[in-house]
Amino acid sequence: MRLVDRFKVLKEGGVIDRDTHDSLMRLLMRFEEYWHIPINDDNGAGLMTYLALMLMRFKRGEVTAPMADSVYEELKRNTEIFSKSEKIIDDIESMLQMQIPLSERQYLQANLHTILNPDII
Repeated sequence: MRLVDRFKVLKEGGVIDRDTHDSLMRLLMRFEEYWHIPINDDNGAGLMTYLALMLMRFKRGEVTAPMADSVYEELKRNTEIFSKSEKIIDDIESMLQMQIPLSERQYLQANLHTILNPDII
């Protein structure tokens, strides 16, 4: 299933609302056009689903629990990918005009790592 179709199913199923759907579409284009990161169902389903659920949690005033310190420290070891993922998250915050809490940033970084460094999968 293509990501665009996945977004539509999530919206029609009431998992995400229209604003979240539209934000996901903008983010998908941003990844591809600005960051030159092709996102497809094989590499990006986890990331985009995480973003969808994260945005809906924000609307309900919820955030996820923090990641285990040891796991987060492991992500930081690859400084090049960690730095790029930080820049992407900052860009997402700017685009969506929101501050992403640390716990959500951690999981977002983990998802970005799987795309930026496919060898870790």
